[in-house]
Amino acid sequence: MQSRNWPTRLWLLVSILLISAFPGAARAVAEPSRPALQSVTLYTSGVGHFVHSGSVHGNAEIRIPVPRGQFDDVLKSLTVEDVGGGSVRSVTYDVVDPVSRSGIALDPTVTLLSLLQGLYGEPVSIGPDGPHGVLVAAEPAAGTAGAAEPAAGAVGAAEGGGDSRLFLTLLTDQGLQSAGVATATEIRFADSAVRRKLAEALAQLKQSRAGDTRDLVLTAEGRGTRTLRISYVREVPVWKATYRLAIGEGENHLLQGWALVENPGSEPWQDVALTLVAGDPVAFHMPLAAPIYRNRPEVPFPLPDQPLPPEFGDTLWGRGGAELAAPAPETRRTTAREALSLDRGVEAATEAVPQGTLQRYEVRQPVSLAGGSAAMVPIVQARVPAALVSVYDPQTHASLPVAGVQLTNATGASLSAGPMVVYERGGYAGEAVLHYLGEGNDRLISFQLDPRTEISRRTAGVPERITEVRINRGVMTTVTALRREHRYGVASRDATPRTLLIQHRREGDWRLVQPARADQEYADGYRFEMKLDAAETQELVVVEERAREERVSLTTVSRDRIAGYLAQRELPAAVRTALRRIAELQAEHAEAQAALSAVEQQRDDIYGEQERIRANMGALDQTAALYRRYVNELTAQEDRLGELRSELTAARAEEQRRRRALESYIAQLVIE
Repeated sequence: MQSRNWPTRLWLLVSILLISAFPGAARAVAEPSRPALQSVTLYTSGVGHFVHSGSVHGNAEIRIPVPRGQFDDVLKSLTVEDVGGGSVRSVTYDVVDPVSRSGIALDPTVTLLSLLQGLYGEPVSIGPDGPHGVLVAAEPAAGTAGAAEPAAGAVGAAEGGGDSRLFLTLLTDQGLQSAGVATATEIRFADSAVRRKLAEALAQLKQSRAGDTRDLVLTAEGRGTRTLRISYVREVPVWKATYRLAIGEGENHLLQGWALVENPGSEPWQDVALTLVAGDPVAFHMPLAAPIYRNRPEVPFPLPDQPLPPEFGDTLWGRGGAELAAPAPETRRTTAREALSLDRGVEAATEAVPQGTLQRYEVRQPVSLAGGSAAMVPIVQARVPAALVSVYDPQTHASLPVAGVQLTNATGASLSAGPMVVYERGGYAGEAVLHYLGEGNDRLISFQLDPRTEISRRTAGVPERITEVRINRGVMTTVTALRREHRYGVASRDATPRTLLIQHRREGDWRLVQPARADQEYADGYRFEMKLDAAETQELVVVEERAREERVSLTTVSRDRIAGYLAQRELPAAVRTALRRIAELQAEHAEAQAALSAVEQQRDDIYGEQERIRANMGALDQTAALYRRYVNELTAQEDRLGELRSELTAARAEEQRRRRALESYIAQLVIE
């Protein structure tokens, strides 16, 4: 018995001696456990920073399962640190070439028809005894969508016992032949390479669906026991902030904030250090796990007369604004019953730590959260100034304001965006949305309609008036003020003292004239404060003005337009005098032009009459009485033309003198 077992005992003895002599040999074949999750930092941009830490001994190969949908994020952000003198030699993972690279068109939308249409030119045979040849075309059978009538003499699949769904056209030794394909018809590819490519493409599709995770394999080399830290950023649900504002007596009211944290994955969080970061760091998804092949552009053959059209980028621009201080708070009455108190039994579980433009909320105690579960973590518990106001904006409601608060963030930290539920006098009052609010900044938020006040709004234009006139070197520049009035009628149905803010939006280049200054100004307009303390009607008048500048050449301006300017009561006296003088000189010049035109008309009339007479004389005998009469008329007309030449010279000289007088006056006219 002992003789038969001695080889086994000898092998065990040798194995024990080898393990004792080379302790790393046993560890080389046993993979160490995955480093435990140590800390999680969640960002409102929808990503999380995960840090794992664990011990390794000697040379180690660590396999990290990563959800397939997050593999790209992990590849983009993975960091590995071997603390204790070791080094990470490699990080490897399996790669699968895209199915499209196989040359076979397989995707979720593939059909038998589309598959065959991508294999034109391949030798095929239909059925065990059916036709065979080179595939030329594939089309739906008659009666199906996009079907065409089969060729005459087509071999129907009905011969094999079924209705044809497709018709294939094959090139055979006898020519083209059409054959029907039914649901149970066998289609064979003669080329083994095609069959192999099809099998490989199907295998790739199967592999891409295999399992929910892909493995990253880290190879670390070193001696002794060391700490290995692994970190990465991957997609996670956005952590959400929710707030409760309890309105009580005085100017400071309790603001309570909770963070909703979710762990939808299967891996549990056990005693991890949790940090919540409010802000929007840039985060994006980039496909890295799959091989990427660069598509080269198709460039046409260069033709000198047909260059490609250029493309130009757009210019982007913007502007912002600021909000002013909040008005005095509204006093509210409390009821006899106990009011809601949010400061009993709850305290913030985080420390607020600024991080550049971000705000970190570091949870003081380790957090455990099972996979597929969520938790609420209190992050804010502080009293903050909040002035109660009513705000009217016609774009929100045509006649009613909304009740709200002018909230000042005095929590010592920036507040992430989230919903806010408002409680007043121990009861639910409404809800609002708080956008990101920096520490020390103010924000006006509303949570319900305020039916205690009704507001009407009317807008009317005001006649234009000239505010400025300048004349320089023949050009008159006028600045005209366009005005409009907005009248807000405020009817208060309640005598409770309160503050109303009327929000008036700014349009274009209209500027505020009355009131001289708004109580608050924001990016898109103004807010005006009104104190309401009685059931009465008040009115707020907002006047806006816009300047319109116009330039007119005085050498070409008409007398009618000058008359329009002179009708303006706001016209300066010096400008009025100058325009009147220009009107007088224009009248004198017009009179000289009329006189010159009259002389020229007389001359032209005589020229026309002489042409008529000469035409008639050509048809008469020179001894005729009418001929002699025409001679006398021509003689008299010539005498008159001599007189008109003198008159024309004088009229032209007078017109030029009057025109030079007008131009000289305008040229030297300067009025600032």
